[in-house]
Amino acid sequence: FVKLKEIEPSTIPLDEEIPLTRTEATPSTSRSSTESDTTYGYSTLTDIKTPKPIEIIKGLEKKDALPNLPLSCISYRKVKKLTYQLDIDQQNVENLTEDDLYDTVSYINSKEFMKHFQNIVFPNKVAVNLGFDLVNLSLAKSIPGKIFCNLNDKDGSVPCEVIPALPIQWPLEQTLEFLMKGQKPPEVRKRYIFPTESMINEIKALNCVLVPKGYVRKKGAHFDNDIEWEIHCPQAERYLETFMSHAQTKSFLFLLTIHKTYIEPKTLQFGLLTEHIRNFLLWEYEANYSDWPEHRLGTKLMNILKNFNTHIAKSHLPDYFIKEKNMFENIPKKYLRHAQKVFHEVLESPVMKFIKSLRNLRYTRGRFFYHPFDFEQLHDILIKSGMESTNPQIISDSSIPPNYKKKRYYDSDTQLKYIKEMKRRERILHQMREKKEKEKENLSEPEERRESIDSIKMDWTCDKQFDVYKKRKLLTFFINNFIDIAKKSSEISSHKQTLFYLKQAKYLTKIMGDECPALCGEVEDFLRKIKIQEDQCNKLVAQGGADSPNTQERRVMFPSNLNTSNNIIESRNNESSFKSNGVQPRKSVAFVEIH
Repeated sequence: FVKLKEIEPSTIPLDEEIPLTRTEATPSTSRSSTESDTTYGYSTLTDIKTPKPIEIIKGLEKKDALPNLPLSCISYRKVKKLTYQLDIDQQNVENLTEDDLYDTVSYINSKEFMKHFQNIVFPNKVAVNLGFDLVNLSLAKSIPGKIFCNLNDKDGSVPCEVIPALPIQWPLEQTLEFLMKGQKPPEVRKRYIFPTESMINEIKALNCVLVPKGYVRKKGAHFDNDIEWEIHCPQAERYLETFMSHAQTKSFLFLLTIHKTYIEPKTLQFGLLTEHIRNFLLWEYEANYSDWPEHRLGTKLMNILKNFNTHIAKSHLPDYFIKEKNMFENIPKKYLRHAQKVFHEVLESPVMKFIKSLRNLRYTRGRFFYHPFDFEQLHDILIKSGMESTNPQIISDSSIPPNYKKKRYYDSDTQLKYIKEMKRRERILHQMREKKEKEKENLSEPEERRESIDSIKMDWTCDKQFDVYKKRKLLTFFINNFIDIAKKSSEISSHKQTLFYLKQAKYLTKIMGDECPALCGEVEDFLRKIKIQEDQCNKLVAQGGADSPNTQERRVMFPSNLNTSNNIIESRNNESSFKSNGVQPRKSVAFVEIH
């Protein structure tokens, strides 16, 4: 956290009492002596992080439309002069005044800046350019440093976060330890280094941003939090994400789906956030950049979850760029324990947890994307026995007694009467069962909601060894899936990606041949299909028609007009432009909850 100081301040008000800058914690006197520090910290943090409706102020006047900040966004503090700044040789020490010992400094107030942005600038200027309609704008809420508003598009209502920020040059003092990483000698066992010295030099040239959000203490008051701004490095994060391998990208996606499905609905903005997951994975990449095998991704994911749980248990996760900053410091332990519990449950039953979370992903529509993954079929293959998945008729016949003989009727009228009578009996039995269930609900405590027919069977336990029938179904399912992805990749992606998925299908086909020698005929058919696809892809490469598709380069450009020094940022003027170029905000991952 830093303070944003105004270099060319306006006239200092003489009728106001200017407070001193104070950074030490002071016990609060407003709470009762019986209230514990834990309860006080929890209530304080919960109140701050609870989204509150924004107060839209319509009808901007001309003076408000100017880029200058209003006077309410400027706060004054008295700062003690340093020793070399004092000139007391020619003065009598007894006649020293307060002006001789203190300088009056004007700072940009982060709280008032946030109010000005969310109540005036955002609803009157920025929201229209970003595509927010009046209905969603009236429902927008905010917390310090963030505005939550839904955006309507062709897929429905998408939740978005709008974060006001001011650009600054890279803070060398606060990120000194990160900048020194490139100068450390590489470890002997590491094949690859992350980040490299050249990457760090590139990052130094990027901008950071200041978010209007001050530091909040769990215990006691912090009097300067209204003039403090939090440092964020979004450009550096995006830059490092471009070096993520395919396996690392999928790991990031898996953790996000777990968070969106099991953690975020319970903890909202109070607990674990996406930025914590991204920050943690950057530390994991640095620990061993090459230890992300594609064929052992499941094992790697389990190790990642264990490491993440360790950080959560200690309530400590250092920021990747500013190591002294603990990202878990202001999160109540109640919400961290919920995340720890979820990750523990995922470690206990990873397959079904991942299937349920990945099933909530909403895919891009149209012919320019891959077909949705059939999680329902995969779920059926896993929970059913090998013979049941191979021959579904076994399931329907399992409830029929072995000595049962179906009645035969040669008269159609008699057969019709029999069918009607059986349906009548089934209807009566169904009504009796419903009546008994209602009586049980009235007598006993309300039970948990029963899962629907197509729900994921969360209590399923994986067998140590699958039988040959289930192996065949699983391998066939994934081989066909990889072949379909390869076909689509040849249309919308590069030849490298096409060959990558064909190689995955070929590996699984060889496993099928080794595990199930009796299926040599199916193995040959799959290899023949894969060979045809490879020949077609190589033919396109030879003809020069399988180049990577042209994608629009995305780069965020920030002006650089702020300098950092000793946690004080000097601004050349208090002019701040809120012009928007109509860039759509980055959407949150959209989920459809399925029960």
